[in-house]
Formats: sequence, C-alpha cells, structure tokens
Amino acid sequence: MMRKWVSCILFVAVLTASIGIVSAASGQEEQEVWMLHEVVSIEEVDAFLEVVSSDPVPLDRTVHKRFRIAMIFPSLDLSDAWFSGWMGMEGRLKELGILYELTTMGGGHADHALQVSHIDLAIAQRYDYVIIAPTELFVQKAGIQRMIEAGIKVIVWNNNTPFVEWGRERYPDGLQPLAWVGFDHGYGGNMMGEYALTRLEPGSQVAIMHGIPGITTQLRGGIARDIMKAAGHEIVYEHHADWDKT
Repeated sequence: MMRKWVSCILFVAVLTASIGIVSAASGQEEQEVWMLHEVVSIEEVDAFLEVVSSDPVPLDRTVHKRFRIAMIFPSLDLSDAWFSGWMGMEGRLKELGILYELTTMGGGHADHALQVSHIDLAIAQRYDYVIIAPTELFVQKAGIQRMIEAGIKVIVWNNNTPFVEWGRERYPDGLQPLAWVGFDHGYGGNMMGEYALTRLEPGSQVAIMHGIPGITTQLRGGIARDIMKAAGHEIVYEHHADWDKT
C-alpha cells in the first residue's frame, strides 16, 4: 500500500502539471517528481493539520533513549521561517518529554557545497534523525539519498515534491524519506500570479527577479509568470539574484 507524505499547508486539487524533463531519446516528457495532490488527499492534509495544531498527547510508554537530531538549514539570515520551525519542534519535543540532543547547521541560501559538507558530517556522526531544508532539492538529491541509505531517518523540509525515481515506499523498500513537510510552492506561485493580476494594468511589462535556480523557483516564479503571460502581460526580463543581489 502506498505510504503517504504530509504537508502542513493548504491543499489545492488543481495545480500545474508535474515538473518534468524531456528525454533526448524519446522526446517525451518524463515526470521527475510527484506534486502534492498526487500523493495526499485534502482529507489527509486536514487531519495532519489538526494533529500538529492540537495539544500534545502524552506518550503511553517511557522512552529512555536520547535521540540525536540534526537540523540542516540553508541559512537563518533572510527569514524567520527556519527559526520558527526550529523553536516549534523543540517546544513540542519538550512538551512530550522526549529526550533529545539537537545540532543545528546553517550556511548560505546558495551555498550548495557547504550544505553537502553538513550532509557528510551528519552521516559520519550517525544521527538518528536529520531534518534538512535543501539549498535546492535537485542539487542535494544525492546527499539526501546517501543519508537515507545510511539508515538515518530523514525529514525533507520546505519541499513536498517526492522524487518519482525513489519509488512509493520508504527505505529499505524504496528510497523515500520519513516525511516531506513544507509549504506548497506551486500554490504559492498561483497566489502570487493571481495577486499580480489585481495590481497590473492591461498589457503591462513585467520584470521578475528570482532567488536561485531550481524547483522552488520553477513552481513559485514560473507559475506566477505563466499566469501573467496568459492574461496578456509581457515578461520583459527575468534574473536569478541568488537571494543576495538586487
């Protein structure tokens, strides 16, 4: 039976087509990731939201083990989202009385190499759990897979697009991590595009400044761009600013 992945954000039944690539051999688009609506139902998302928003339920047994957890962030300098998630997780662990030892590792939003070194360290230190917010999902795919194959329970944060190649089961029957948790970037792109339509004059010229190249930009900026183009606006310029340039 297919295991489900959960996401702590609103569910949208109709989104853009799944991100894919064109095969040079066949000329056909090959789906690389599943979108949120392909792996969970709105009822499952609602049930998940209810659980994580409710008061903690005491454990029915005593757990003496102290779990070793690593949280790997892109950075803590641009948004308090990472810090809020960190504080929320620690708060719930304390409420449940779970013993833990937490290590945090941060870097730059576009410093892919540094995050690879953090992944290497997590594997070498044999953490029980790793919560990773990838600098870019496809860039860190191999590293995430190495952690999973090393027996670490991995939670991929800020992404909810499981890799099709990893199958439908968690390791060792497949390569899916323990969970995918995060904002639905496709939904966010749809919101941005629809909002822009309420602000733009007919036939406007639009320039778009993205963060870093990757699936998040494809879903956020790409969907917003397509909505504006479909409404008759002209996209005159696009640029990836790596979160640190204007």
